[in-house]
Amino acid sequence: ILSHINGVAIFGRQFKTIEQAVALAYWARVKQIIAYANTQNQNGVYYPVFGIGDGFELIASALANQTNIFKNFTNNLSNHVLQVQKNTRMFSLFPTYLLNHLESTPVFNFNNPYGLDLTSFQKNSALSGILNIAAYSVDDKNNKFISAMEGISLPYYLVQFRPQNNLFEWNHANYNHDFNSELSSSLLVDFFVNETRRNMNNFTSLNTEDTYLIYRYNFTFINVTYPRVYFFSNTAWGFI
Repeated sequence: ILSHINGVAIFGRQFKTIEQAVALAYWARVKQIIAYANTQNQNGVYYPVFGIGDGFELIASALANQTNIFKNFTNNLSNHVLQVQKNTRMFSLFPTYLLNHLESTPVFNFNNPYGLDLTSFQKNSALSGILNIAAYSVDDKNNKFISAMEGISLPYYLVQFRPQNNLFEWNHANYNHDFNSELSSSLLVDFFVNETRRNMNNFTSLNTEDTYLIYRYNFTFINVTYPRVYFFSNTAWGFI
C-alpha cells in the first residue's frame, strides 16, 4: 500500500502500556514505514510522514533507533501552551494572532506522561541530525519538553499532542472547542494534506483501491469515547 498512497500519518495509543510483543511488532512496522519513506525521499519522491501523539514517540524512536530516549514529565496528561519556533514549516499557515493563541492558551491535549527533553534530543545525533524543534512546552515543574518537531530537509512532522481531540471528541471537559483552537487543529491537518499533494502516487484502479479501504472490515463498539474499534489478525498486517 505504501507505493500507492501520498504519505503516512502514524497515530498510537498508550504505546508503552500495551503488551510488549504487540508494541514491538507495531514499532517494527513503523520502522519499516520510515525506512520506506527515507528511501523514497532520497530517490527524489516527496513522501511526507506525520506522527501524532504516540506516533511522535514511535517515529522519533525509529529515527533514533532506540526506545529509551523519553522521560516522565509532571502533569503531561493535560493541556499545555506551545512555544512555537520561528520559521517552522509546520506552523506556516498560522497567522500571528493564532500563534499568539497557541502561546497564551493551552489549546492541545497531550494525554501522555512521557516526553523528549531538549538535552536528550541534542545528544542524539541520529535524531537531531534529521529533525528540528518546531515547538516546546513546559510541565508543572517548569521542565521543558519538545512538543513538535519537523524534518530539516525531509517532510517529516511530529507532534506530541493530539490535535484531533479539539475537533472530534466532546466528552472531555479539557478539550478546547473554541473557534481559534479548532482552527489551529484544522490548520495543522491542512498543512499535512498540502504536503501529501506533492506526492503523485495513486491506485491503478478503483477496484484496487477498494481492496485497501478500511470499510472492508467490521468495527466493534467499545465505549462512547472510541465507538469504532477495528481488530486485525496477524495476517492482516501483510498489506503494508
